[in-house]
Amino acid sequence: MKKFSSSVSFAILGLLLLGCTRSNSYNWAGYIKDSDNGNWRTVYGSFTQPSANPIGAPAVCRQTAEVSWVGLGGDATYDAYHNLAQIGTALTATGEPGQPIESQDLYAWYAVITPDDHDDFHSIAGLTVTGDDTISVGVHYEDIEHTPDPEVIMSIAVNGVSNPAVHVPRGWPGVDGHTAEWIDEAPKITSSGYQKRPNDYAYLTNFDHVSWSDANARDGTGIGTPVPLNAGDYRDVSMWYDIGSRPTPPPLALPDGPSSATSFTNRWTHC
Repeated sequence: MKKFSSSVSFAILGLLLLGCTRSNSYNWAGYIKDSDNGNWRTVYGSFTQPSANPIGAPAVCRQTAEVSWVGLGGDATYDAYHNLAQIGTALTATGEPGQPIESQDLYAWYAVITPDDHDDFHSIAGLTVTGDDTISVGVHYEDIEHTPDPEVIMSIAVNGVSNPAVHVPRGWPGVDGHTAEWIDEAPKITSSGYQKRPNDYAYLTNFDHVSWSDANARDGTGIGTPVPLNAGDYRDVSMWYDIGSRPTPPPLALPDGPSSATSFTNRWTHC
């Protein structure tokens, strides 16, 4: 249970897939790059921080949440190999249906998650995030073949101003390098008395769109040539409310096709 504010607690989870070709998910929207040999060591990207869109417009749902992040691992497609390290921002909003948005809160955070869904979550104190900020985030896993005791190093910058790097304590089980991700997510709500979708997922904040850029991954020691999002094996992921025998339309959020080698846009469609 992880606290983002005095009234909302939620967990950041790995990908829960509903399909294969265009991957469908309860909780993720964005892009995944695959590495069959599990060799991704670095992922980074930038996005324009969303806000509840717009302040003063009717709230479709009463209580909503959204998180934007980059990460390594977390895709259960690779069986047990889905330790996940991620860093990004969170947005929560409240408002009665048909009434103006009452409030919104923005936070920066990082987390590491093991296959048993044990998550070690940390908010990043002293870092102010506001709508339309340019957020640059990265995760780097030191190469275990070249470092006896590897560690995970995460970074975040707001409008070009870097926050001190986050060093995940050594001894954590490590990162699954099978996937690198650029994701907007509806987290799982762990607070009681909070409006939730089936299976305790948050209603998705109306963020309109999130523009992603500089989406690259690196393999090996992380000092090699960056591999753009649209090079090699990659998958787009759409978020759906519920499935039954098939996803229930419309999707809650889905990505446009890459607009360049390293850029794409996630678009909100429904809470």
